[in-house]
Amino acid sequence: MKRGIVCAVVGLFLAVVIAGNGWTGEAERAKVVSKKHTNTIMKLDAQTMLKWKEYYQNAPRVYIDRKMMQIPFKTSVNLLTHLQYTPSERDQGQCGDCWLWAGTGVMEIAHSVQNSVKDRLSIQYVNSCNTTSNGYACCGGNTGHVSNIYSTTGLAIPWSNTNASFQDGGRTCDNGSSLVSCSSIATSPNYGITSISDQVIETLNQDQATAIANIKAVLNQNKAIWFAFTLANDSDWQVFFDHWNNQSESDVFSYDSLSGHAYIDGEGGGHAILLVGYDDSGANPYWVMLNSWGTTTNRPNGLMRVAMNSNYNDYFTYEGSNYGMIEFWEIDVAFTGGTVTTTIGPNTTTTIPSSTTTIGNCPPSYPVDCGGGFCCPIDYPVCCNSIGGCCAQQYPVCCGDGYCYANAPDCTCPVEQALSGDDSKLDVLREMRDTRMRSTAKGQLLVDLYYEHAEEILKILSAHEVLMAHTAVVINRVVEKAMLLNTGQAVTIDQELSDSILEVADAIEADASPDLKMAIKLVKNGITTESIFRELGIPAKKK
Repeated sequence: MKRGIVCAVVGLFLAVVIAGNGWTGEAERAKVVSKKHTNTIMKLDAQTMLKWKEYYQNAPRVYIDRKMMQIPFKTSVNLLTHLQYTPSERDQGQCGDCWLWAGTGVMEIAHSVQNSVKDRLSIQYVNSCNTTSNGYACCGGNTGHVSNIYSTTGLAIPWSNTNASFQDGGRTCDNGSSLVSCSSIATSPNYGITSISDQVIETLNQDQATAIANIKAVLNQNKAIWFAFTLANDSDWQVFFDHWNNQSESDVFSYDSLSGHAYIDGEGGGHAILLVGYDDSGANPYWVMLNSWGTTTNRPNGLMRVAMNSNYNDYFTYEGSNYGMIEFWEIDVAFTGGTVTTTIGPNTTTTIPSSTTTIGNCPPSYPVDCGGGFCCPIDYPVCCNSIGGCCAQQYPVCCGDGYCYANAPDCTCPVEQALSGDDSKLDVLREMRDTRMRSTAKGQLLVDLYYEHAEEILKILSAHEVLMAHTAVVINRVVEKAMLLNTGQAVTIDQELSDSILEVADAIEADASPDLKMAIKLVKNGITTESIFRELGIPAKKK
């Protein structure tokens, strides 16, 4: 992915203007309350709530290819067909491990999509054996805990294994541990996991249409979504409980009426549900959610519908600050023998095999046989065997850098050449992009501008040797700043570096198309007025 990081000067703007504090990774406990057996939530004390919101703020964002978004989405998606579950058994009881039920559901659907293996995975295995992340699962958790646990274990256990079915429904956080010992759970057979990570699907601070499109983009890749919401007080929770207990699966719920309320420590809390599809064919479009509260008379399948045309900036307040009420997360997991699809743009979805398969033995969801053990989905049929990836038909040139292009005949990157192929510097910029750039709405906007205009900037740099050399000098200065930020150190943007970036921008602007000129002016204005620095919480430049 080298070219996508360093080939455009817009990337320089991003690297110097985006910073943030990483999540501490400390273990927290969330008290659990249960008004009814099926209405268990994670009762978050204020400190835990704030840490989890900080994790959301600073987590990497799912890359959404804006050009591919122009393709009309399906009117409905239903990923429940990939899930094997018994509704009455999908019940967390009094245990506050909703986060695990939702995360495991995402993994189960991914396993079915990747390997055509439709099998329930054990919740109990994590309840009994997790000692590496957030402690006892009944005390609550988030997507980071899901990723950390399975990154450590490297395997998932079938529900049908000895002692692997869920048995902790009567336990609470106060019990402190599971009824089932870890050693009593059979770990054979199992499903190997080669990689797992969590990213935010950007909806907060987005307009409604963009938020909806971002969610649909993930679901249309046959990926389920980890959905969570935080309600501020007991009254708000009662509204939700009443809907779940008394309404039918065809009724549509909206969070909008609960927005703007003050978070009460001891009453506020969170809950996670599995988002498995949507339907926007009717007058009241909705998301389809699978809960982990078992069934009721009106909910024989354990499902609920959430209004699609809602306010994705719904919020609650705490000590004078506003916090987003709803969150959408993607959990990318690759099982041994399958494939994982990741959007890494600018113009492609690349399918990375997690292990080689037999030629001619591609699964139904990836029917294009590229040879050499590589398979591609039908909507990305152009094989790129050098990286085990796939390109869309309209971007058929694969340069082997993790990207596909409409036309890039030489597949070279002049800025990368100027850095003499120093992988250590390229890695610093990759980390900056993935862990810092996409952590704010402003940063994501700049990333989108960067990808949109990267090829044109490349041509301009290639045609001006002196500009190319000066850009290389500026990139090296940026790398120095990025190294400090990546290690959590404080950074101040000095006037000299800011002026150097503006000089490069001025030179590129002179030969730019009208669209690129507009983008450059936007970024230059943000740097000159320091509005970008203020919004992202970076100390002002020293004069």
